[in-house]
Amino acid sequence: MMGMKLQEIKIKVTTIADGSGSNTSGRATFGLLYAVHWEDTDFDGGVDAVISTQNDLGSQTLLTLTNADADVKYHPRTLVDDEAGVALTGTQGGDRIMNVVAGELKLAVTSGGNTKSGTVILYVFE
Repeated sequence: MMGMKLQEIKIKVTTIADGSGSNTSGRATFGLLYAVHWEDTDFDGGVDAVISTQNDLGSQTLLTLTNADADVKYHPRTLVDDEAGVALTGTQGGDRIMNVVAGELKLAVTSGGNTKSGTVILYVFE
């Protein structure tokens, strides 16, 4: 990862009356996702969240949180594939690598309560 710098990207979201909300990073990001810090500022109990990338090819989910009621740090990873595109598991290898981030980062929440907020901080090597 020579030449890459660890960047901190914050995305804050405030929900509407039905408890949902979403926001984006506001810029395209290209790199490797190292860690995600979830901050549940004042969401109602049982909030769910999806962190993803959005680009011309669609979206890719990086992390899905269910009942994310506490501040937590995550290190989401992807399984390594063999040359046929099959994910290596168990004794085959099971190595995991950082997710590729290619596009605008997005945070979407549901069941968060009316006008409640929270933040996700993504640490990305760019």
